[in-house]
Amino acid sequence: AGAQLSLDVTDQSSPLVGGVGQVALDLGPDGDFDVVAVPNSNDGTLAAGFAPGNQPAALRCKPTDNFHCDVQLIGDADAVPTTFEAATFVEKLSNGTSPYIPVIKGPSFTYDPAGRPVLGYVKYASFIHTVAVARDANGDADFADAGEIQNLGTIGNSRADGGDLAIDSAGRPAYAFLDTGAGALKVAYDQSGDGDFSDTVSGNPETFTAASGSVTCFGVSFDDGARLAMVWDAGAGTKLARDANADGD
Repeated sequence: AGAQLSLDVTDQSSPLVGGVGQVALDLGPDGDFDVVAVPNSNDGTLAAGFAPGNQPAALRCKPTDNFHCDVQLIGDADAVPTTFEAATFVEKLSNGTSPYIPVIKGPSFTYDPAGRPVLGYVKYASFIHTVAVARDANGDADFADAGEIQNLGTIGNSRADGGDLAIDSAGRPAYAFLDTGAGALKVAYDQSGDGDFSDTVSGNPETFTAASGSVTCFGVSFDDGARLAMVWDAGAGTKLARDANADGD
């Protein structure tokens, strides 16, 4: 109840949905399939969508034992959409010696104008929530190069349905996420395009609070002029905001 599902549709109108419990469903003529169901980790989520060329894709954390999981971007390599054969390793999460499988929350992914994947997620490992944005900046099909995984800091008590990623026309990502411990909806937007989220542009920090209070749902996108737009509901009605002058606030 209250869980947010991700939904994407190709130009061939075949939907793919993913949600709580890390289960994905292909609702087309081929029937349904599991991407991965994580035991003892019902608060883990996945993001489902499509890669360039309309191949199904998903962002997940695959358990390797009771203490670890591998964050992966998985895809359909053979154009048979009932199975995923391709997996790109992002990073390994560990709970140390605690027998609880780490998970990701609020996952979202997209592709920049050059077709390179960009991921946003909150990793829950060793009982700490850490916000991360990962991108294959040099297009070599991994996330292992310097600066390709940016850890944006820890947040308090993040909900599993809190994360949305968008890319502007210049390929700069913005990841919106809930920091429920601070009672805020936050955004990290690499407006300077230097690969991190720690600069100040036009007097505004690249990581900022967009809304305070008990935010229940939200989304982020860009218009054709690379201006950030957001929608959210904090219990007092839905709000729509757009950075009309593109100054980063």
